Amino acid sequence: TCDIRHEEQIVALLDEIKVQVSVSLGEVTLSARELLGLEPGALVTLDTALDQEVNVLLNGKVVAQGTIVAIGEHYGIRVSQTFYSP
Repeated sequence: TCDIRHEEQIVALLDEIKVQVSVSLGEVTLSARELLGLEPGALVTLDTALDQEVNVLLNGKVVAQGTIVAIGEHYGIRVSQTFYSP
């Protein structure tokens, strides 16, 4: 009874907490000259292959992996594995 009420309060509090989630598509190392030479329309090849899973990060820490999908006019992630206990 008291424990259930406390648990409900914690769940309600968690609903109010917002966290920033980001997705890392890949990386590339460029020289300063290459970086300064970038112009609109330039293509930069990342180290991630098209069929490779991408990392989902929370506060810079990898918490999941998945594949990029199109959801209407937006990008999304189909999560394939997580690295935390929900």
